[in-house]
Amino acid sequence: MKYSVIYIDYNFENVKYKNRPEDGDAYYTYGFGSLYARQFKRYMPHWEVQCWKADRFATEVSSRLIQGVNHIIFPAAKLGRAGFFSGKMLKHAKAFINQNPSTVFNVSGFDHLLHFQMSLLGRKCPVFVQHHGESPAVHKIRSSSGVKLIYWYLWSFIEKSALKRTHQVYLLDAEAGNYLRINKSRLKVSTTGVDAELFPSIDKKVAREKLGLNQDAEYLLFIGRLNSSKRADMLISAYLKLKVEFPGLELLIGGCSQDDPFFRMARDAGATVTGMIPQHEVAIWLSAANAYSLPLLDTAHLFGGLGMLPVQSMLCNTPVVGSTLKCFPAEDRHKVGVFTDNQPDLESALRAILSGNSTFPLTRDTALKYYSWQSISEKTSLDYLNAIKTVCQ
Repeated sequence: MKYSVIYIDYNFENVKYKNRPEDGDAYYTYGFGSLYARQFKRYMPHWEVQCWKADRFATEVSSRLIQGVNHIIFPAAKLGRAGFFSGKMLKHAKAFINQNPSTVFNVSGFDHLLHFQMSLLGRKCPVFVQHHGESPAVHKIRSSSGVKLIYWYLWSFIEKSALKRTHQVYLLDAEAGNYLRINKSRLKVSTTGVDAELFPSIDKKVAREKLGLNQDAEYLLFIGRLNSSKRADMLISAYLKLKVEFPGLELLIGGCSQDDPFFRMARDAGATVTGMIPQHEVAIWLSAANAYSLPLLDTAHLFGGLGMLPVQSMLCNTPVVGSTLKCFPAEDRHKVGVFTDNQPDLESALRAILSGNSTFPLTRDTALKYYSWQSISEKTSLDYLNAIKTVCQ
């Protein structure tokens, strides 16, 4: 029997991602939808895999076969914050499932109209949704007022209607499920994978030699903007206190800007601060550190999940300390780092690692168990097959 999965996404619209036809293959592959589709096809080659995207600037349907995945761009209307709706995509979907009844749709995000649109097909074929950190409407209602409150109140009915016809929701953070009006049995934690080949475990001595770092020092690492979103100020404060106990301790910060709110704080603390780190060098930085820390996500990013950099750090055999570890499977969390959500616990966890009292020899193997694309694709394919048996037959 022929099985098909269609990943649904839309083209971003900002300065960084212009997503125009002249971008070549990138016009079709920008976004999470294509990433999931290409990785799933890589490990599940017997499936037919496609990625459909809505684009409000497109005037006609266009397609391109990339890495075994048929990418199709559909003209769409954008209705403000509600997102995209494409009549041509919906019409194509109906025709496709008539010819291919064993089909699954996987929509990127539940906070836009594409989810509602594809959910209309939920009685004929399974519809899955992959959460990417967005907050459910019910949660938005609790933190909004005025016009925004009215919008999210109305949107909650659209979201509820779409979820009623959705077979399963993949969450980055299980807590987001507390605000979704859907049977809990249809919720599952599943996140974006990491290409293990891009993040090999490099011997610390070799990594430090490549970066010109002191072999005898201890290094804490943070990569990202120095603002309140990830509470880098907590790590800087912890570094200043721990440096009294560990005179050879250094703090490395990459990916920030001089305009960031905590840039001066980091510089005054004596941290080594650099700008963007090239992607091919990230694994070297992660491998060189004794620990990577993402201290605490603020309230605007409550449901962002574990995060990509923590997983990449694990693949480089460097333990992680911070609040997002709550999203790592509890039974193996102790193998990859320490969950902390306040200043004293952050300092205590880092102290234990720097002193050698806490070690994590199975960090990479444990991360691969949950976050390799192969592992995710294999588990997802089983979910798809069970859904097809339930809905399509």
